[in-house]
Amino acid sequence: MAILKEISELFGVNIDEIINGKKQKDKISRKYIIVIVLISIVALLTILVIVFHNKDNSFSYNEIKSTHSDFNVSGSVVQGSNRTLLVITDVSYNGEDANNKYKKIECNLYEVLGDTKTKVNSCDTGNDLTLKEYLNNIKIKIDHHKNNCTMFKKSNMYMEINATDETNKTIVYKIPIEINNSDCN
Repeated sequence: MAILKEISELFGVNIDEIINGKKQKDKISRKYIIVIVLISIVALLTILVIVFHNKDNSFSYNEIKSTHSDFNVSGSVVQGSNRTLLVITDVSYNGEDANNKYKKIECNLYEVLGDTKTKVNSCDTGNDLTLKEYLNNIKIKIDHHKNNCTMFKKSNMYMEINATDETNKTIVYKIPIEINNSDCN
C-alpha cells in the first residue's frame, strides 16, 4: 500500500486507477466544461437580444448654417431612432466691429415655437475679448436621449450674442439658424 500511495502521488493518479488499470474521468473538468458552455450560451443570447433590440440603427444627418450676412455658422444635427444630437462647431463674424474689445460677451441658443421662446443652450461667458476671439472658442452641443428631431423641424432657432463694451452699452446680435435638408421623421 505504501508503494501504491507513492506511485499515486508521483504520477498524480488515484490508487483505484492504478489497481483497475484505467484512468477515471475527471469530474472537476467536466464541471468546468459545463460552466463554460452555459456562460457561452448566455453571452450569445445576450448579444442576440442586443442586436435585435437595436436593429434600427438608421440615422439622418443635416447640416446647420445661418442666413445672417455677417455670421458664418456651421454644425450638424444627427438623428437616430432614439437620440438626436445638435452640434454647432464653428461660428465666425465678418462684420466691421469684429476686432472691437468687449468687457463681457455671452451667447445663448434659442428655439421659437409659435409664441414661445425657450433658451435651449448657453455658451461660456467671455471677458475682455474681441468678438472674433470669443467666437473661435464657441462649441454648442445639445444631446437629446430621445427622438426629438421634430423640435428642429417645426421651430425657428437662433443664436443671440450679447456683447457689452466698456461704456456698458450692449450690442445684441441675433443669428438665425437653418437646418438644411431637414428630413427628420
